[in-house]
Order: sequence, then structure tokens, then C-alpha cells
Amino acid sequence: MSPIQPLKTFPALPLSNFVVYLVNRIWYHQKPDCRNIAQPKYVELTKFVEEVLKITDLSLNTVLLALRYIYMLRQKCLSDQQILEWSMKDLISVHFMLANKFLSDDRYSNSVWASVCSKDLDEMNRLEKKSLEILQFNLNVHEDEFKSWEK
Repeated sequence: MSPIQPLKTFPALPLSNFVVYLVNRIWYHQKPDCRNIAQPKYVELTKFVEEVLKITDLSLNTVLLALRYIYMLRQKCLSDQQILEWSMKDLISVHFMLANKFLSDDRYSNSVWASVCSKDLDEMNRLEKKSLEILQFNLNVHEDEFKSWEK
């Protein structure tokens, strides 16, 4: 059992904007201003995240843990080539899936995640394997570390 307990389910729309903003900030070390969030690439990604959150009904803790995993992955991806190998949609998809698997006994299968994220199952499996290898299969986040991340 994980030391992190689900807080509550969060409304999808505001959380989707936050996820897109934070993933961009973590992965590219950029702080997009509000005007940039209206760009088509961000609008499309925000709609994707909103839809995934609606379908999966992920808890806030699951979303925060996924964001933490993206941060951990970014710390290990130092070259531009490694960074450019990941799209924001791929980062969000696979790390939502990994966080859901880590925190929930009632989790979705990879085939369900692939369908929800409009990905081929082989591609979803490849992304999961790639992330786990970079993270050295260590998905554990200590409670103190998670609480500081929550803030």
C-alpha cells in the first residue's frame, strides 16, 4: 500500500490547464504566459488532457504523482536529443498511466490507456518501458517528498 492516499477527484477543466502549463514548464524549462496557452498546440493538448481526465477520473494525487514522474524523468534526460524524443502528449499519457498503476489497485490496463490516449498498444508499451528504464524502475516517491511537491 502506498503512503500517498487519494485526496479527492478534481474537476477536469482547470486541472487540464494546470497540467499543460506545468509539463511545459518542467520539460522545456519555459514559463508560458497566459497568451501562449491559447496557441493551437496548447489548446489541443489541454483538450486531450481534459478528455483523459474525464474518462479515467484520476484522483488529484494521481495527477500530481504523474507530474512528479515527469519531473524525475526530466532530471535524467539531459541531452537535447533525449528531451526532443518525448512529445508532451506522450509524457502526459504514459505518466498518468504509471501513476495510476502505482497508486490504484483498481487500475486500467495498458490497452485501455492506449485506447483512451489514442495510441497503439505497442507504442504505449514502448513509452512505458522507455520511461521505466530511464527512471531505473524506481517509481517510489517518499511521503515527505510528495508533500513538498504538492505545495
